[in-house]
Amino acid sequence: MLRVREPIPTALGPPLPDSPPKGRRKRGRTYAGEGVYDRAGGIWSWIIVAQVKEGTEKRGAIESVVRVVRKVLLTAQPPLPLPPNQKRRINGGWAMIDAGEFAVHVVSKEAREKFFPDGKREW
Repeated sequence: MLRVREPIPTALGPPLPDSPPKGRRKRGRTYAGEGVYDRAGGIWSWIIVAQVKEGTEKRGAIESVVRVVRKVLLTAQPPLPLPPNQKRRINGGWAMIDAGEFAVHVVSKEAREKFFPDGKREW
């Protein structure tokens, strides 16, 4: 199953507490970074949710879909700047590929139902 939609708008959380630098090397200071919520909708302009066939998530289906999606995105014209591939096992039935303007979520059925619930107003 494949769904493409705009991201769910989320409210901003509380700001990080200010903390001064510590020690001789001035580490531990609070740095919130540049704002990613300047765009309407948050980090990505849109997201893709791809659900693997039920029962195949523990047999490498999520990893296989991630490999195929990364290969397609890296060979796209113009090429998309993707972060290096993670060489770790997928835990919790969910993997994500951040492609800059959009995100691809590869999920099991349980993860999709928990984190991306069906609803007429959301999809």
